[in-house]
Amino acid sequence: MRIALASGDGIGPEIMDATLTLFRAAGVDRHVEFVPVEMGKSVFERGNTRGMTDAAVRTVEDCGILFKGPMETPKGGGGKSINVTARKIWSAFANYRHFRSLPGVQTP
Repeated sequence: MRIALASGDGIGPEIMDATLTLFRAAGVDRHVEFVPVEMGKSVFERGNTRGMTDAAVRTVEDCGILFKGPMETPKGGGGKSINVTARKIWSAFANYRHFRSLPGVQTP
């Protein structure tokens, strides 16, 4: 299984590092390949009002799953929230948190 991974902005990378450490400890990395994608503040700062690169969009579409940390939304115009953009690009009507067990990973 491949999952597109956007670490986020601000505290996002720290949260994502801790989460990935937990995933590795649980053995999730034996079943999942995380594919980094570029989204968020650094993309907005380069003038991309969508906040995600074309390559990121293609990778998310190829993977079918996006796991992302918190993202900054530009203040005063210049771009929309990544969540709004993602819902529009992929015709999602809501953000949701999907949980499921992975084979070989012990869960309660």
